[in-house]
Formats: sequence, structure tokens, C-alpha cells
Amino acid sequence: MYRVTVEFARFDDVSFGEILRKTGVYVLWDSQAKVKPSYIGKGDILSRLSSHDEKFAFPVKGYVALVCKSSQKAENKDALIVEALLLEVARQTDRWPPHNKKSGGIALLRSVFDKNGVVRVTLKGSDPFGPPQAPRYMDKPKRIWFKLDNDGAEVVQHHWNHRKKIIR
Repeated sequence: MYRVTVEFARFDDVSFGEILRKTGVYVLWDSQAKVKPSYIGKGDILSRLSSHDEKFAFPVKGYVALVCKSSQKAENKDALIVEALLLEVARQTDRWPPHNKKSGGIALLRSVFDKNGVVRVTLKGSDPFGPPQAPRYMDKPKRIWFKLDNDGAEVVQHHWNHRKKIIR
């Protein structure tokens, strides 16, 4: 089994020094986002966030989770895994971010699965699918699993419910 554990914190709760030259995953909620995040991304946190400054309605809030590994290559791999699985959860639960054009990392997930078996991501801290203006702290970690079924089809399981739609 290949395991990745990350802890999400609200941008408001993270200092500049904590994210300087750090690799991680972030979930952006711009001022127009009410029930779905605006964007899910990964990479060098500060440089990626500054590259998005023209895409979103201000103020932009959100969550960040740092990936700490022994090498930059390992950090990038784990960040890509977390991003890909968060995007898949978003797709499955009607939370797809409007600024994400495509899901990513499925080929990497399959490759990691082929070498290690099940891929499991554990998320702690703040729920990145909860609006930052009403943050939800996860009492227990939430997990996402990537595996193949008996027919070789990709399966993603997780602890999130489908988003409730309000009909007016």
C-alpha cells in the first residue's frame, strides 16, 4: 500500500514562512464560490498562488496542505496524487471546481498502484470541501483510496457524501 498523509489548514491560519519554498496542495475558494471550491491545484505553494491572481474574484480564501518528503521529486509525486484524488472526489460528489479544466494524475495513480497496490490518502485538519467562511474541522481523518476492481477498472472510494442540491 502506498500512503500519503496531509493536513489541511485555512490560509488565514498559515504563516508566510511555513509555505515559503514548500510543495503542497491547495484548494481555492474565490468570493463567488459558495458550495464548490473554485480551483484545486498543487506545486510550489507561493509561486502557484501568485500565478492564479488574475483568474479569481477577490478576496480568495482557501486551504493548503504541505507535502514533506525526503526529495523534491517525492514531494511532487505525492502532491500530484493528493490533487488527482481530490479532483476525483470533487467529480463524484458534485463539487467540481469551475476553474479546473481536467482531472490529472490518473496515469500516475495507476503506476503507483502497479508498484505498491492500493493508494491511500489520509486528510486531517480542515475539510477542503467546506467553504472557508464556514470552515469544518474534521474530527476524524478522512481517507481516499485508489484501487482496481476485479475487472481492472479504476475505483476511487472516499468518506465524502454527495453534495446536497437545493431546488428552488
